[in-house]
Amino acid sequence: MKNSEPKKTLIQFLKYWKKGNKKQMHSRTSKTWQSLYSKNAFKGTGLRSFEIDSETQNGPACDFKIKLNDEPHTVRLLCETAGYKADVKGNWGVFPASFRKVKK
Repeated sequence: MKNSEPKKTLIQFLKYWKKGNKKQMHSRTSKTWQSLYSKNAFKGTGLRSFEIDSETQNGPACDFKIKLNDEPHTVRLLCETAGYKADVKGNWGVFPASFRKVKK
């Protein structure tokens, strides 16, 4: 099965996170995030492993259930033409502030 555009973007973001490449991570974030934060905003633990469990797309937003280092999380990607301008004709980007650890 072919990966969706949001899923491709998320996979790229997570691969760069695993490598510790903040510049490439930043380039795969939403336009809104890019307008507010630099690559130096990425702090915290490293990523050893990831797995994408499910995807739910609703217009210019796409929610994923994922595992990061074997812990369940959710994350949202946004499709925007510019910061604060959601549009399905834009580009997909991870919205890092949406990462949430899910209680087991």
